[in-house]
Amino acid sequence: LHVLGARVELLSQNARRVMNLDEFILGPGKTALRPREILTRILVPPTRHFQVQHFEKVGQRKAMAIAVVSLASLFRLGPRGLIEKARLALGSVGPTIIRPAEAEASLIGRKLSPAALAQAARLVRKAIRPIDDIRASAEYRRQTAGNLVMRLAENEYAKNFKKTDKLLCN
Repeated sequence: LHVLGARVELLSQNARRVMNLDEFILGPGKTALRPREILTRILVPPTRHFQVQHFEKVGQRKAMAIAVVSLASLFRLGPRGLIEKARLALGSVGPTIIRPAEAEASLIGRKLSPAALAQAARLVRKAIRPIDDIRASAEYRRQTAGNLVMRLAENEYAKNFKKTDKLLCN
């Protein structure tokens, strides 16, 4: 939801307010929800201008397990296959979801290539704040987060993007 730019609608007896999801989630088990207020809707804007979408989770089991690390990503590619917009969100590597702004910025104007992703992976590893816990060490999480970024090169659409895909870039 973070890479999608989701917002939440909150309602109380006296007021309605809408806020960005990243402002709503304050930390583990903490939100900006006020007393006597409920979350009524999650608002997700359309993402039709993003051709490459990817989500991957590393956990101790495939289903119903808390993530050790997760990565969600969206990319908008221009007619020549260059990244025009990049959104990355990492989970379980800090007190809340982390959007590594420097890593996202490093990808703009480049192809979704192993070299570009290697640079972004280094920046991701610097941006996150993982902890040691029963599921994994901080160092394992740091390494794995970067590895997930590198795996974006394996995304089938990114590998096969051609100049003829202009229709999706409008």
